[in-house]
Amino acid sequence: MKLSEEMTTALNDQIALEMTASQFYLAAAGWCE
Repeated sequence: MKLSEEMTTALNDQIALEMTASQFYLAAAGWCE
């Protein structure tokens, strides 16, 4: 099954947002220790 260009872009954007959020949470956890 081939994803449409729009769906691929949406998935990539979502992954980028989640990676940014995970980095933020790791930084906050490190600061709280």
